Amino acid sequence: MKKKGLVFIRTDLKKHIGVYHKVLEISKTLSLKGNVILVYNFGGKIIFSEYCENKLVYKRKINNVNIIKVIEDLLKKNKFEFAYIRFSLGDPISLIIQKILNKNKVKIFLEIPVFPFDKEIISLKNKIRWYLNSLFFKSEIFLSDYIVSTSYNVDNIFGKPIIRIFNGIHPEKFRLKKKQKLERDFYLIGVSSLTFWQGYDRVIKGIYDFKKKNETYNVKFFIIGEGHERKKLEKMVKKLGLIDNVEFLGVLKGEKLDAFFDMAHIAVGALGRHRTNSNNISTLKASEYCARGIPFFTSVNEIAFSEDFKFMKRIESNDENIDIFEIIDFYKYCENFDYPLEMRQFAMKELSWQKGLKNVLDLI
Repeated sequence: MKKKGLVFIRTDLKKHIGVYHKVLEISKTLSLKGNVILVYNFGGKIIFSEYCENKLVYKRKINNVNIIKVIEDLLKKNKFEFAYIRFSLGDPISLIIQKILNKNKVKIFLEIPVFPFDKEIISLKNKIRWYLNSLFFKSEIFLSDYIVSTSYNVDNIFGKPIIRIFNGIHPEKFRLKKKQKLERDFYLIGVSSLTFWQGYDRVIKGIYDFKKKNETYNVKFFIIGEGHERKKLEKMVKKLGLIDNVEFLGVLKGEKLDAFFDMAHIAVGALGRHRTNSNNISTLKASEYCARGIPFFTSVNEIAFSEDFKFMKRIESNDENIDIFEIIDFYKYCENFDYPLEMRQFAMKELSWQKGLKNVLDLI
């Protein structure tokens, strides 16, 4: 029987494009169970979208900026059987909406992407939000029927079991990279927001160590993305004399991004999640690397990949410098296979959003 659901997120998705795309995919996937209405904030405007059978059927802006009133009006017109809410740090409005949904006997799935998350909170603004959050976080948990997370770091939050998901993708949206022959140049690529838990400093220091011992390969690391860690990394590169070995390219999209993936031999996954006590998770970039067909290394226990996945190299979860010699040897091993095709085939079979959200879909 078809069911009706609500997906709701308070975060301004215009400032978090990665989350925006993820929320759209979650909404479309949940619509396989019936009609799903997505309500979200984009640049201060409330957007209302409706999905059915994995397709967008309706979208409009809502003039009413009172989000509580918007949800109340939707509840008057629709009998929602489930709601999927993405956790928003220090937001009492989300708590009020959960109470309204709970009163209307709507089954609530609360997504907390990573837990614990306290060590990710750096700015003063977020520290204030963290303090506010501590006042009502337990209430948000108790009002929810299920806690959903990509994190495997804990089994429950305040005694409520966690429903595991992983970040899915649509592999066909990514251009398959060309297989790159290893000669004199060895290119690494990292695509991410630049935060301390990405651990890119480990790669930079590893290149510094490598240059002192190597005369065979010219290693270059392309860093694509922006974030508060960029200045610190740029300062490190300059101090270590690696300006010719590390290039900061900012945010790239489309053909420009594809060109750098074609050039690269190996992609860099998350290497610093141990710094936030959240090393057992699913990262979106690992799935995207796989869809593009580029081998990668990571220190994260990627839950969407088995231990024996041969095109992913696991690195120790610590702050030691990356051994570039090991990474080159890993690539030499990968060269024995048609790795772009094999990785794409794996992504098509194992990394869909329907598989990623299976545990949620089974409970609706």
